[in-house]
Amino acid sequence: MAERILKAAEALMIDRGYSAFSYADISEAVEIKKPSIHHHFPTKAGLAAAVLRAHRERTIEGTEQLDRQIEDPWKRLHAYVQYWEGCIV
Repeated sequence: MAERILKAAEALMIDRGYSAFSYADISEAVEIKKPSIHHHFPTKAGLAAAVLRAHRERTIEGTEQLDRQIEDPWKRLHAYVQYWEGCIV
């Protein structure tokens, strides 16, 4: 359940920003009651910190995967930039 809450919070943070979403929004998205969210994440700040930690871990995993797959630093940098260009488009 915590993972679903994190994913919903991340999507809301991306879409609306930190200040423009509430536990009620997450409750609706995940279809659980607000007390269940508070059980996993007592504070909104703690929830946001968990979202950022998960994002940082995924970023580190992705860059480590690039390191393993592409030996040449310039090609690796190019692949990294291409990834973010695709995200922006």
